[in-house]
Amino acid sequence: MAMLDRSVKWWSMLLLSGMMVVGVIIECVFAHIMGRIYYQDILQAEVEPFC
Repeated sequence: MAMLDRSVKWWSMLLLSGMMVVGVIIECVFAHIMGRIYYQDILQAEVEPFC
């Protein structure tokens, strides 16, 4: 049972990190499309290294 719990935790961690990566990619694309109008101040520091 403990083994199952550990694998569930691992999968949820993997899923969460995957969602974060996808979110960053979407933010990057969105920022490029919108010409950084909305993202200029808020996300520039976060998104810039990934784009």
